[in-house]
Amino acid sequence: MAGPSSAFRSFRKHHEIEVYRGGEWAERREITLEAAAQIIGVTKMTALRMIRRGDVKGRQVCKGAPWVIKAEDVAAFSARKRLPGSVTPNPAQQTFEFQ
Repeated sequence: MAGPSSAFRSFRKHHEIEVYRGGEWAERREITLEAAAQIIGVTKMTALRMIRRGDVKGRQVCKGAPWVIKAEDVAAFSARKRLPGSVTPNPAQQTFEFQ
């Protein structure tokens, strides 16, 4: 019985998908969700919410695949002034003013 790796090879060959080469993300100036979160200074889940809201551009080829974010999109987001307030807006949430 053929193992999972032979099934993947067959799938890649049939769809003419190149084998992953180490460093190709860097060549395309792409980073992972984890790296983007670290650069922005938020948790991985907050970064994911930011992608889903459209604050930062990211793509996922299929469900379960790693998120891919262009480094320049993260840099552009970091350069913009972030609005004060919670990451996930909640109109019922009250604010506390420090004096």
